[in-house]
This record gives sequence, structure tokens and C-alpha cells, in this order.
Amino acid sequence: MGDENQIRFSFGQNDAGGLRRPVDEEVDLFYYLKILRRHRKLILGGVLAITIGALVVSFFIPPVYEARTSIIPRAKERNSSMAALLGRMNSIIDLGGMGVAPEGDADRFINVLESRTLAQSVVEKLDLLPVLFKSERTEGGWRNPDRHPAVNDAVNLLKEGVVSIGTNNHGLITITAQWTDPEAAAAIAGEYVTELERYLRENDLTVASKHKSFVKGRLDEAQIELKEAEEALRIFCEKNGVISLPEQTQLLFEQITALYLRVRIKETELDVLKKTVGASNPEISRKQMEIDSMLQQIRDLEKGKNMLYVESNGYIPLYKLPEKSLEFARKTREVTIKQSVFSYLQTEFESAKIAENREAISFVRLDSAVKPDFPVRPNRPLIVGLAGVVSCLAMFMLASFLEYVERRRREESAQSGPPSA
Repeated sequence: MGDENQIRFSFGQNDAGGLRRPVDEEVDLFYYLKILRRHRKLILGGVLAITIGALVVSFFIPPVYEARTSIIPRAKERNSSMAALLGRMNSIIDLGGMGVAPEGDADRFINVLESRTLAQSVVEKLDLLPVLFKSERTEGGWRNPDRHPAVNDAVNLLKEGVVSIGTNNHGLITITAQWTDPEAAAAIAGEYVTELERYLRENDLTVASKHKSFVKGRLDEAQIELKEAEEALRIFCEKNGVISLPEQTQLLFEQITALYLRVRIKETELDVLKKTVGASNPEISRKQMEIDSMLQQIRDLEKGKNMLYVESNGYIPLYKLPEKSLEFARKTREVTIKQSVFSYLQTEFESAKIAENREAISFVRLDSAVKPDFPVRPNRPLIVGLAGVVSCLAMFMLASFLEYVERRRREESAQSGPPSA
């Protein structure tokens, strides 16, 4: 047996003559030390040359700077009384309809951030063509005016090599921009968040935004209707004077007016539901039944069908009033109802604006993109270190090959013997 403290490597079997070829001989650690000693100048020189060359090359690589910003989705809140009503419908609202559940916001934001639409907006807002394709420009403009890069080229470059979007298990979304200009990298990362905010404001089809849009339209209509009703009442009073109703009829009229007001409010709520969750929702049918029931009560009171109720309270039915008094009562009622509806819609519109703002800007910017001070690439210490390790292995393999070639020559010389006389 050989020495146990000796490291040995065995290659192949004996040849037919019983002799081992040089490559098949057992070698130990001292054999490799011998190679290092004999070829130390070659190895050291090669390692130094490759390492210095890698260091020099690393200085010619353009530095790349990294800017990063992060956002996190936040829970949506609703302050509006109508939004509270619609909140019960969230389980039936789908993505193609009117909103997304808060837990899906992270995926939704990532989809928007990775879209070509958002990248194009960033390119256009920051005018990135001269920045991203600086090498193709001169002081007077593009080197080749007929075939200069287009916006689509800048969008592809942003999506494929400049900007990366990531997230973690807690919903934190990170936007990272890497570019040779530190100011441009910070501007690109920050503009991505700004454009996301703008996109959500303009395109996010949430219940609150639909609610606000609809209420705004109804508010404008109610304002016009109120002015028309007030003008009609003014003209009637100028022609016929102010007419007073009997006290008993006034009480009945107030009850009918209150019912009309409830009907108008319910109709407004019903219109909002139809616009936000669709006409097939069971809540729509329930509210329509409530409205129909109240309208029937109003018709019964106006036509005196429920005479037992009217007479037991000492009321005078409206159909028994003189025509002028009845017309005055109806015009006064219209003004009262339209004033109440207008006030209700004003309050609802302000609440809807608050609710929309809380839903549209449904993320918090945790870290703003700042101009980086140091590049992330090239990592010169890493490059030099890798070059040193690789060059050591490469030069040792070269030295081993040269040692093998030299030994083969000696073996061939020994086998051929001295030349014959």
C-alpha cells in the first residue's frame, strides 16, 4: 500500500507491455507543486495579465445606476350613504364590471405598470427618445434623420431592459429603473408611479367613480328642473295671486309631498344601482316594488280612494279643491320636492367625490425614487476577482498541458534509444 498521507490519482490501466503511459501514472500532490514551481513565471504572468486586462476593460464598461420606488395597495373606504348601500353588492361586482376587490389590487397595479400604454406615457412625458438613444444623436439631431428610433423602440427598451416590476408576499410593489444616467433612472422610476396614479384616476371603473359621474349628471338636471319649477310657480302666482289651502288639505298635501319626495329619492338610488351593478340584480326588483307601492299610495290619496283614512283625519280630498287651488298645490309641491332632491344630490355628490378619491388613489407611495450616487454595474471588484480565479485555473491547466507535452517528448526519446553507429 502507498503512504496514507499521500493524495493519489490513478488514471487508466497498464498497456500491453506492462508499462504505464505518462498520463496514466500515479501522481501525488508534490507533482502539482512541481508544476507550479517549474511554471511559476508563466502562471503568475498570465494571471497578472488577465486580471489587469479585466480591470482595464471594466473601466470601459458604461456605469449603470439604479433608482427604485415602492408602493403598497391600501384598503378602500366608502363615506357616502349611497356607497354604503352599494357596498352590499360587492360580491356580485366583477372585474369587467365596476371594480376590483382590495386583495386584487397588487396584481391589477402590476398589470397596469407592465402595460405598453403606461410605458408609452412615460416615454412621451419625459421625452426619453434622446435619453435612451443618446449614442444615435449628434449636436444637431439624429445621425440618420430618415431612420431614427421611434417611440415604439423606446417603449420596447423600457420594458425589456430598463424597468422591472416586482412584488413580495405582503403586496409591496417595487419599480426599479436602471440606466447610465442617474437622473434619468430616478425620473423614470418616479414617473411610472405618477402615470399609474393618473391612469387610475382616468380609467379605474369603480363603483364610486360611476356613482359620482351619475350623481353629477342628476345634480345638473335637478338644478335645471328646480329653476323651471320655481319659475312656473312664480308665473302662476303673478297671474292668480297667492292661494292659501285649507288647513286640513294642507296636512294631506304635506303627506303626499313627503311620499313624492321618498319616491324621487328611491328613483335616484335605483338609477345608480342600474348604472353600477346592472339591471339583473335582485336589489333592483326590490327597490322597484317599493317605488310602485308608494306611487299607488299617492294615487289613492290624490283620488280619494282611501276615504276612510282621509275622512277619519278630517282631511279634504284634493279632487274636491277648486282647480286653481289644486294647481297651486301641485306647483308648490313640485318646488318643495325638487328643492329637497337638489339638496340631497348636492350632499351625495360631495360624498361621492370623497369616496372616488379614496378608491382611485388606492395605494401609498412608501419610497420615492432618488438620484443614485453610485452605480450598480459594473462591479469592478467582482470582475477582477472572477478574472483572477478563472485565470489561475486557466494558467494551471496550460502549465499542466506543457508539462505533459514535455514528459511525452522525454518518454519518446528514452524509448527510441541512442542512434546506431
